[in-house]
Amino acid sequence: METRLDQILDRMENRVETMSAYCDQMRLDAKNARIQHKLTVGFILSALEVASDLQNHDAGLTSRIRALGKKAELRAGLDTWFWRPETNGMEFRNMLRKRAAYLKASGYSIDQAWDLLVEFISGWSGQDLDEELLKEVVAEKYV
Repeated sequence: METRLDQILDRMENRVETMSAYCDQMRLDAKNARIQHKLTVGFILSALEVASDLQNHDAGLTSRIRALGKKAELRAGLDTWFWRPETNGMEFRNMLRKRAAYLKASGYSIDQAWDLLVEFISGWSGQDLDEELLKEVVAEKYV
């Protein structure tokens, strides 16, 4: 027959086993929490990197859209004859002078005039871009 002391010792052994199992479970939970923390941090860093890339891409698109908008505003204020090369035998230099004078009279800056004349030459006139001629014409009208 078991004595009172044996009963107490059995209960203490059971409690030690229970506490040991509880400690093992706590260690396992702590390990799982560390792994979960590392995964979460990795996910957040990856998401931040993607967001940063998207923001940089968006900023690039925004600046390009603004530049195109400014170009469109510049073009919108021009009469349509500006884009049509004269077919009456006018010398190309005189075509540029006429357009440069029009741009100056319309309040366009020298940089805006340069850009619009380059666009006229390269896109509409069928002529090759001659920067020396363009410098001469723009300087004649603006300087």
